[in-house]
Amino acid sequence: MKTKGRSRFQLCDLLKVLSIPVLLAVWHLMSLWLGSYRLPNEITVLKGLFTTLFSSEKLNMAGAGDHGFWPHVAATFLKVTAGYTLGSLLGVLAGMLMKMHKRLRYFLHLPIDVLRTVPPIAFVPILFMLLGRSVAVQLAVIVLYSFLTIVVNTMNAIGNVPPIYQRYALTLGASRTRVQRDVILPCILPELLGAFRVGIIWAWGYQVIIEMMGSEHGLGKVFYHTKLMNALDLVLIGVVWVIILAGVTDLLLGLFWGRATRWQEKVKSEAVKR
Repeated sequence: MKTKGRSRFQLCDLLKVLSIPVLLAVWHLMSLWLGSYRLPNEITVLKGLFTTLFSSEKLNMAGAGDHGFWPHVAATFLKVTAGYTLGSLLGVLAGMLMKMHKRLRYFLHLPIDVLRTVPPIAFVPILFMLLGRSVAVQLAVIVLYSFLTIVVNTMNAIGNVPPIYQRYALTLGASRTRVQRDVILPCILPELLGAFRVGIIWAWGYQVIIEMMGSEHGLGKVFYHTKLMNALDLVLIGVVWVIILAGVTDLLLGLFWGRATRWQEKVKSEAVKR
């Protein structure tokens, strides 16, 4: 049985590794079929990741500055991570408070549901016209999107926690605040991981679109200007940067969650021993 399980695990790892060269091969074949002038091949784009990082005459001609991709990569990364972190923390806090206080839940339930029906991108032109095309406005949209995504998932996760956990903690003399901090929060973290991972990927897409609508720096600005020049190689380099950054943030999120929920492994191991 162990040998069978190990071989299945190795096959899964092999398939994961093979998926990358298969995608690159498909890309290469598409480039040969369409022509490199219409679809630059993977070697050109991957090489461009390094040659255009700190300077690019073509990018400068497009109107995206003379310092290459680096300022735009850094700007988008900082805006996404800052906005999503703040919005998510506020979402978890608000969700826990709404579950604790019934009146607060009744008061905020309808406004949150109404705002959730509006696509986050719809707020961008309104806020740009009211407050200007500042970084603060871009952050506000990501914070709002993150908050609305996480607050609902937090309330659902708390609803799935067995009530006996809270009753047992209260019986032992724990305050309601301590129950939320030491019982509810650890219980909901595993269930929230999926919402956080999906949310951070969507946040990258929203941020790029926001920057395309108007921003001094960011990958969205690069896409906007290079599109006007029909510089598909620079567009693809920007897409690869988005994929890399989204993958890095997803990986960091998974590592953080692994540390925050490491108690799960202890519980499982103790259950197996019993």
